[in-house]
Amino acid sequence: MKINFTLLFYGWLILLSGCSVDSGGPPTEQGLNKINVEFYFGSDTEGNGSPGLPYKTISLALKNAVAGDTLIVGPGNYSSEEGEEFPIVLKDNVNIEYDINLSRAIYKNLLDEEGIIPILPVDIVDGEITEEEFPALIEGVGLYYSDYTNQDHSVTMVCGNNSIIKKFSFKSTDGRSIWCEKNNAKILGNILNSGIGGIANIEASITIEGNIITSQNGVGIEFLGNTTSYVRNNIITNNEVGIQVNTNSTPDLGTPTEPGLNTLQNNINCDLQNNGNESVFAIGNIWEIDAFDFVVESQCGFGENVANTGAGDVLFQFSPITESPLFPGAIDVHLVFPERGSIIQTNTPQFVWEGPNNKITMLGLFNRPIEINSDGSIQNITDMVWVWHSGLGNGRIGNVYFEDGRAINGNNITNVSNPTPLERGRTYFWVVWAWSDTGLELTHSSTESDFFVSN
Repeated sequence: MKINFTLLFYGWLILLSGCSVDSGGPPTEQGLNKINVEFYFGSDTEGNGSPGLPYKTISLALKNAVAGDTLIVGPGNYSSEEGEEFPIVLKDNVNIEYDINLSRAIYKNLLDEEGIIPILPVDIVDGEITEEEFPALIEGVGLYYSDYTNQDHSVTMVCGNNSIIKKFSFKSTDGRSIWCEKNNAKILGNILNSGIGGIANIEASITIEGNIITSQNGVGIEFLGNTTSYVRNNIITNNEVGIQVNTNSTPDLGTPTEPGLNTLQNNINCDLQNNGNESVFAIGNIWEIDAFDFVVESQCGFGENVANTGAGDVLFQFSPITESPLFPGAIDVHLVFPERGSIIQTNTPQFVWEGPNNKITMLGLFNRPIEINSDGSIQNITDMVWVWHSGLGNGRIGNVYFEDGRAINGNNITNVSNPTPLERGRTYFWVVWAWSDTGLELTHSSTESDFFVSN
């Protein structure tokens, strides 16, 4: 019979220290256990998943896991050469998490005897080596058949329903790192390096948060079918396409009340592509340039920031929401149309509002959120692109057509001309304000409102 003297020695050390060691056997059927996997000193022949006798492979640990269990995995290179079976398919309600502390405890005891683990850095024991420096690397792919696409795909790991995948490094040279289909899952704090794609989200509703995603020849995050996933605080760089949205997917990539904080930069074809039928919110993300310095393009292929190649739209420019008049102390004017946050098809809109019929009334249209100084003046007046006022003699107070106003040229409010259609694929911000008849006192103001001009 083969005897693993290292495991016997470790168990002897724990017994001498007064600690108990699980005597063996598979995890109990009630779940909620922690099943331990340790690459360097685990064993698939003599281990049972306890802290004292961890498994060596994730694959075997999963076979013994039941709903409610969590696999705690130590550092190492988990590959087919080391016994892993790909793709690694998570069971429903089973989580998998990298935690260096399990291995630190094992190494600390083994280091008490000189020369037991010369292959490992000593600094890992005292915590000077971090999880990022000594990761759990999952390397390899296998074929997974998708009921949605009706074909096989090369994949490293497949989500289970209500599963959590946390803090691993993936190397999927010939495939995708993670495939989630028709389930709920959480993908948290991983580093994904793949050849074909990072995360495929198929008819699923998952949380993707805190990951670093790179795919040399594919899509960082791909959405297919009816998905409503939550995407926050990821770094998505050096992919062919950073995020691609297809069919009827509506992932939450950032809203006015909860910005996305995803870094979408240096992706070859485009950073974000909406190739689907629905509009997508992607507000509050980090682009290569300021979000108000570019518009949604109609193609994805030349390094665009945001591309809309489907029937939907992409709303990516942030507008702070306030219910107070824009100018301090002024009486409210109610803006009716375009409604706040609306998507309009025309780039020569009509403007409607309700309020007083002051002789001196002005409407300003900006390509950025409007900023007001403490003295009530407009700080970013150069961002005004169109203006109407009652002195022009066109339109009427409360109902103004686009052609009634004037375009502002060269960011100079005194240099105006006949209006030109607004740029498509951009959010605009508008406000109405009015003075007393003497023109010496600003008496009325609306809140700031915004609308998006569709491609």
